[in-house]
Parts: sequence; structure tokens; C-alpha cells
Amino acid sequence: MLSTAERTTIPEPGSERIREGAPVRTGRLITRDGKFIRAGGQRLWLKGVTYGSFALNEQGEPYPPFPVLQDDFQRMREAGINTVRLYSPPSDRIADAAADAGLYLVPDICWGPRRCELDDIERLRFMHEWIRGHARRLAGHPAILMYSLGNEIPPLMVRWYGRKRIEAFLRTMYEVSREAAPDTLVTYVNHPPTEYLDLPFLDVVSYNIYLEREGEFRAYLDRLQTQAGERPLFLAEVGLDSNRNGEVEQARFLNWQLRATFEKGLCGAAVYSWTNEWQIFGSAIEGWSFGLTTADRKPKLALSAVREVYHCNHNTLRKEPKPKVSVVVCAHNAIKTIRECLNSLTRLNYPNYEVIVVDDGSTDGTGELCGQFGLRLLRIERGGLSRARNEGIRAAKGSLVAFIDSDAYPDPDWLYFAVTALEEQDAAAVGGPNLSPPNDGFVAECVDHSPGNPTHVLYDDARAEHIPGCNMIFRKSALVAVDMFDVTHRAAGDDVDVCWKLLARRDLIAFSPAAVVWHHRRGTVLGYLRQQRGYGFAEAHLQNRYPGHYNAFGHAVWRGKIYDASSRALDRLNLPVLFRSRIYQGQFGSGQFQSIYQPFQTWWFQMFTTIEWMGLGAAFAVAAVLGGGGRCGPASNFRPARALRF
Repeated sequence: MLSTAERTTIPEPGSERIREGAPVRTGRLITRDGKFIRAGGQRLWLKGVTYGSFALNEQGEPYPPFPVLQDDFQRMREAGINTVRLYSPPSDRIADAAADAGLYLVPDICWGPRRCELDDIERLRFMHEWIRGHARRLAGHPAILMYSLGNEIPPLMVRWYGRKRIEAFLRTMYEVSREAAPDTLVTYVNHPPTEYLDLPFLDVVSYNIYLEREGEFRAYLDRLQTQAGERPLFLAEVGLDSNRNGEVEQARFLNWQLRATFEKGLCGAAVYSWTNEWQIFGSAIEGWSFGLTTADRKPKLALSAVREVYHCNHNTLRKEPKPKVSVVVCAHNAIKTIRECLNSLTRLNYPNYEVIVVDDGSTDGTGELCGQFGLRLLRIERGGLSRARNEGIRAAKGSLVAFIDSDAYPDPDWLYFAVTALEEQDAAAVGGPNLSPPNDGFVAECVDHSPGNPTHVLYDDARAEHIPGCNMIFRKSALVAVDMFDVTHRAAGDDVDVCWKLLARRDLIAFSPAAVVWHHRRGTVLGYLRQQRGYGFAEAHLQNRYPGHYNAFGHAVWRGKIYDASSRALDRLNLPVLFRSRIYQGQFGSGQFQSIYQPFQTWWFQMFTTIEWMGLGAAFAVAAVLGGGGRCGPASNFRPARALRF
């Protein structure tokens, strides 16, 4: 059960302020927007600060006296802060005060197990009711951005119970909160010692990070972005102690950390903390000075540094001019999808770009439709995808040339994050994820989880071996240096070819997890099979040109890791120990930044993924059915020709 101090701070379930049938307030609708968050129809960048915990005030709340709190909220808003992270559920009046100040709240509605509490049935029942009551009470409040299920479950607790039990506990807490507040986003604030926890059900991935060197900090954000996948990543705590490092260093530190946060495509951050005033369980914590203000609310230099970043838009943090990007869309009979693509391209948040549409001999009115947008339109005779791309390169006025498919559409900040990654690494090319749009239908979802989808292959969290043709950007000079695209690739394979040519020159291909493109998968099984047949022909051509990239079974041998829906699903299977991810937990579970990786798939394991093995298995299945040897289901994972994952 909770301690006496904990019990008196917040109204408990069953009290008059948490009651069944309480009116539900309708706030600004908060939804996920790919790797970002949307509020009231607009993208919301979380520019946050943490608040608390404090000594109990006159109402028994772990917050300052109410007039002080109201003044704090107002000063936060003036500093450009729009989000406040709390470590306990706010009372109604505190939530109302945040709404009045124009602030969003991210409260912890469960502190999480700090002791061996998972064996205590009564304690678990109380925690369920605590979460359910507060989630229901605050549901629909205009100040509530999302709930947090807790903060940094101790590594030793995870080691004691095992990761599976902790994951199951957090899933149950998630389900309880979503049942009480179906429309509220839910997160859990993790930290590096337990980054191996697999929590795919969370709406937002959140981490507390205290890294004091910029290179390591940026690299770790890349790592977390890759682990977050399609979900937003929120930096729930970041800060520096001015008592130990000095106020000047604290200000400099927070300035570059917040800049890196937004440049890396996180949905936001919360600086720890608003004030040096800090008490927990009735005891003042002394000797730490992480606040933007002193305990008596005098501003420190760090507040000005944070204000400077928070008052900027993410795409204006860097003052140097952005290079011009020529976005090339190659289309052949794409009238069903290209309108969505071009509409999105006209709304990019990037100051210096042009759009070039190359109509590759369409006969369905694609060219006429594109002409309505007033964009540069090149109409050529049908010559295949690579030839169309080369025509776009020759017409490009920008120093960078971006490619997107006519059945895809970009995130509004696609170019910003891609170009930022390319410039940061001084790369020749850059790519990003291509995600399946929501609500595309059951067949498209199945295709998304099938082998052979266009996807990226990564050496590490920031460098790619391959970037897919629907989401790739090159320096024009680099494309010219490798003779652009090979026109013998009429439908597929040209992106793999140009990536391998760049790597042979020792050029670098960067990757930005935030440079997202939404790519429609094939909506029919027949369409998928036709696509895979074309990929098989492309793979055969690539094998003749690059025999060293293929094994004895005719399959491409990637040096990097393939990231697609099918491989992510495979990672979560309960495989034998030989194939499970490796986790280095350290002594007593206290190791930081554990390595997580899939062991290399040896040649004998790859044999079971070949089309020959699948055909042999299908033959045995048919023979068993015809011979009456028993019941057998249909063969699975069939892939025509030699489909290459790109």
C-alpha cells in the first residue's frame, strides 16, 4: 500500500472527486501523428519542463502553495514552455490552472513498483484502482497531454522479477488506463539501464537521459529513435547540476541538448527541472541544483538558454541557409495515387525546394492531373523508372535531389530531417523509413508484414547500406559521379545498384529515422505477386553485376540489418535461446546502455528461407494430403522469383 504521505497527497479512488458518472471534459484532441504528436489538428512540439515533487501544500497536494504554482505556470508559458511533466496525478484545480496558462500536463499516474510489490495481490489491486480512478477523473481535461505509467523502475527490480513479468505488469497498467480513458495517450518513462524492456503497446516512447558529451548524446538519440520505430520519442528528463558544473555550463549544456533533440526528430523534451526546490517523502533534497530557477524562483542563466530554443521553430534552429532540394516524382499511370502525393509535397516545412514530376508515358491522364498543380512537369516516352529518374536529375536545379514514389506521400518535415542528417554526417546520400499508412486495409497490412517490401538496411543507427527508392535523397554531384541510375533497371533494383556504387567509392549513406514517407503497399495479393516477380528479375540482374553480394542460394548478403515489419515481428517471437536477442545487464542488473542484437543468421539457417526449401516443403505437404497422411495447412511465406528486400 502507499505510505501515509503518499495517501494524503492525492484524492484516492472512491472519494467524492473521483466518482462514477463524473462529467467528462472535452479538451483538444491529442493523437499520434506518425513519429510526432498532433493537438487540435496541428503538430505539437513538446517544449517541456519537469515540476516537483514538493512538500505538501495547504490542501495536502505535493505542490507549492497555489498562488506560487499559478505564478510558476505563467512564467513557464512566457519562457516558451508548453508542457509540464508531473510526478503525481494533479488535482482538478491544478489541472485547471495549467489549462488557464495554456500548458499541457504529462502526469505519472502510477509511480511503478519500487519494492517487491508484484507478489502482493492487495497492493496490485490498489494500484489498478489508483490508475483507473485518476485516469477516469482526468479524462478529457484540456490540459492532459498523456499519462505516464511510471518513472524508472529500478534495474534490480527488473532483474529480480525478470523482464517478461515487468513487461506484463506495464501492459496491464496500460490496459487499465486505456479502459478508463480510451482517448488519452499513454507512455512509460524508461531509462538506459532497462532499455531492453520490450513495450510495443505504448503510444509514446519516453526516456530520461543524462549524457554530458554531445557526440554520445546524439548517437544515443539515434539509437532510441531506431528502437522507437513508428512511434514518437519523448525525452522526459534532461538536465545538468549547476551546483557541480556552474550556471554557465548548465546553460550551454541545455542549449545544445535541446537543439539536438529537435534536430534528431524527437517529439519533444522536458528539462529537469523548473526550480531547485525539491522534496520527497517529506524530506528536502539538498546539494543538487538542476532547476532553471532557484528555490525562491530567481531565474538562472539556464532559463534564458532554454527560452532561446523554445521560442524557435525546429526548422529555424540552424541559422545557415538550407541547400536547395529538387524533389523528383516519377509516375506511370499513377492517377489513383499521385494527387495525394503532390498535395503533400506542396505542404513541406522546408524553405528551399522544387518539385519535378516526370510523366513516364502515362496513358491514364496522369500528366494532365499533374499539370493542374503548377509544378515542373516533364513528359517523356515510356522508358522505365531509371530513365525517368535520370531525366529528373538532369532537370534538377538543386544541389540535392530527392526521390519519392507516386504512391507515397511525405511527412511535412521529411526534407528538414533528411537534410539535417545528411549535413551532420557529410554524407553523399540519406534515406528514412517508409511506413504503411493507417487504414489501408487488411490485405495491405498483410503485405506490409510479408517479405520483399522496400525497406532500409542499416550498418548502425545512423549509417545505411541501402535506402529504398521511395525515400532517398542524394547530392547531385554524387549521382553524376556514379553515372546516375542504370537504365536497364526498368521497374526495380536501381536503388540497390546506386547505393552499392556509392559505397564502392567509400561514400557515406546516412539515415534519419524522423525523415518519414508513407508508402501504400499493394492492396491485392495479385498486385503483390506481380511486384515480387519484378523484384526477382531485378535481383537476377544485380547478382550478375555484384556476385560478391550473394550467397550460394542466390540470396543477397547484407552486411547491415534489414528493418521491415516482417523482421520486427520475427524479433518478438519466442525463439530458441540460440536465436534470441542478447542483453548485457551488467552486475546486479545495473549496466548502462545494454547491447541488444540478433545473432548472425548462418548459412544453414538461411537455407530455410530459400524458395527451393519452401517449394520442397510445399511438395511434401501436397503429397501428405493426396496420400491421406494427415491434415496439412497451406504453405506459408511463399515468395515468387527471388524477391530482394529493398
